Amino acid sequence: MKRNSLFVLVFAFLFSILSISFASAAYFPSVRSLSQSVVDSYVDVGEPILQALFGGYGGWSGFLLFERFLIFLLLVAIVYVVIGRVPLFQSQKTVRWVVAIVVPLISMRFVNYDQITALMQQYQLLAIVLSSALPFLIFFYFVHRIGGDYPIMRKVLWIFFMAVYAGLWTTTASDSQSTIFFWTLVAAVIFLIFDKRIEMYISAKEFAKRERWSINSKIADINDRISKINDQVVKGTHPNPKEARKEIRELELQKSYLNRQI
Repeated sequence: MKRNSLFVLVFAFLFSILSISFASAAYFPSVRSLSQSVVDSYVDVGEPILQALFGGYGGWSGFLLFERFLIFLLLVAIVYVVIGRVPLFQSQKTVRWVVAIVVPLISMRFVNYDQITALMQQYQLLAIVLSSALPFLIFFYFVHRIGGDYPIMRKVLWIFFMAVYAGLWTTTASDSQSTIFFWTLVAAVIFLIFDKRIEMYISAKEFAKRERWSINSKIADINDRISKINDQVVKGTHPNPKEARKEIRELELQKSYLNRQI
């Protein structure tokens, strides 16, 4: 029932969008121009406010407003989380919000253009590294999931990967792309050389995980046994309460030993 209702809502939404598009094409400006006018209205209202809040040196207060606003939001979140761990502010939610807003606001008013651009370049570098590393990581997990028990298959896949990136590296005309392709190729060579050791490490981690699950299952069984014995002692149905307490102590020792193995 819920799935059918969701389908109806989605269909109604898409139909309304198409209807608005056709109607606007005949009688009104296009949907694109309407959305552009809405965006421009928000920009016209928000830009003077952000410019007044963030300020700036040397007449550049109108530059990079959106970027500074994003950094401001990031700082607000970080400061709020940090001061939330201070005992003095833990029960003062309003004070926490005031401090979390005022501190980043002061810092953003006194940051200069060079510092902002330097910070933006770091985030740009982070985006490049993450986006370029993601295909490599996906391929890495593909190789070791598909060819976990087949070392020759893993080597063939890595060689194929290296051949593709070697071709990209030698044919690209962009220096930045060439650098990314080159270091990805180097990483693939390293992973090919240490392929056996990497697979042994992954297998050891999987074995340790299975062992941990087994230990947790044993601890759960011990807790269940202790609970049953306690219930029998409390209700007076156990034939020998003294032996029951002794068994509970032994079970607690076993549980402590198992906990140390995790």
